[in-house]
Amino acid sequence: MNLLILLFTLTSFTEDITVIKDKSDSKSQLAISITGLRANKGQIVLALDNDERNYKSKKDCFKGYFLKVENNQANIIIEDLPTGEYAIKVYHDVNNNGKLDKNMIGVPSEPYAFSNNAKGFLGIPDFDEVKFPVREQREVVTISF
Repeated sequence: MNLLILLFTLTSFTEDITVIKDKSDSKSQLAISITGLRANKGQIVLALDNDERNYKSKKDCFKGYFLKVENNQANIIIEDLPTGEYAIKVYHDVNNNGKLDKNMIGVPSEPYAFSNNAKGFLGIPDFDEVKFPVREQREVVTISF
């Protein structure tokens, strides 16, 4: 069952994404660095979630991004981000086909990762394992593949 949740959640990157509006007046800056990519091609697909419901959703996320891979890494700086707790789901679309490829039994065949470098067991990690605070100063998050 957890494996199915992982597959559905990761597959959600390839579907239409509904962006949820923020409610906070306090703003910050979030710098995200994706490192350790084995291939220097394709794109990074990143979903930034601001609550557990969005994190577990197959279609909704707070913000979604497609990042260019350069020197086996990808980076982004998100400006004017409301302060609060966030989680990141990310996968490396190595062949740049716009979807998370899977093997014959439905297990992802392209690399994926989560904030705090959390690892799930037969499913995605719990929100409490991947969430991190964004305060009023600049926050830096590194996700290693």
